[in-house]
Amino acid sequence: MTDLINPEQKLKSELFKKILEAEKTFITDHNKLKYGQLLQTGLIAGLPYDFDHAIGYVVQVRTSPSNVFGGDYLLRHSDGTLRTHSNQAYWLVPDELLADVLSLFEPTPEHEGGDTVYSINGKFPAAGFIVNVEDDEPVEISTSIRVTQET
Repeated sequence: MTDLINPEQKLKSELFKKILEAEKTFITDHNKLKYGQLLQTGLIAGLPYDFDHAIGYVVQVRTSPSNVFGGDYLLRHSDGTLRTHSNQAYWLVPDELLADVLSLFEPTPEHEGGDTVYSINGKFPAAGFIVNVEDDEPVEISTSIRVTQET
């Protein structure tokens, strides 16, 4: 029996393999990032390491004075979900793959806008790209935290 595979999932799988094999720029300073840049994350505990979980464009970075790991990266994934990624490694998706990767995203960065207010579990609303938060606000949180977009 032949396995039936969704054509979009097949394309995602092929693109993810190309991203993994490509030379990439490792992110060492979140201050050099720009809204909407496509990133590959490092491994995520408890989740598959695939296109749907490890590739996203950055919509916000939350930092605090005590966070030595660069803060939380709020990433929009291809299925439209927002996830918070903390204490991970990040690489820029290579330029030659950007158009193919973004073709699988809804919304895309230019449709979302950089002034959106994002909340974590309905609390701590913040707008802007690099957001400095107080030490009592969540910065190092699980990827299972629900991130919402306020309209």
